[in-house]
Amino acid sequence: MTNDAASGPGSPAYRRAQVFLDELREHADRVYPLLPYMNVWLLDDDGFLTGETGEPFYTPQETREQMINWAAHLGARIEERTGPDGTMELYAPWTSGDGPYRVRGCLRAYLPGPE
Repeated sequence: MTNDAASGPGSPAYRRAQVFLDELREHADRVYPLLPYMNVWLLDDDGFLTGETGEPFYTPQETREQMINWAAHLGARIEERTGPDGTMELYAPWTSGDGPYRVRGCLRAYLPGPE
């Protein structure tokens, strides 16, 4: 992460991501419950958006369905990774737009492993 004009809250990438996030939220409001709300959206200084979901707000099945719906909406492919404790991470990187208007991000969720 750098501290020049190319990154940070005043940068074009950050502002584009803010606008894109506002549009995503507005769209989710219009089509709810097809796109249930993510637990949190994170926006880093470089304009990278991360949507996270899962417990305690959603069951594992609801979390998986939510990831499938959001990934389809963003044109993302879900990758599954299993940690040493059996916890499964669902990860879906995406991009929207082209050239200087591109916004990058990912969706992420964790499903509990066997008890």
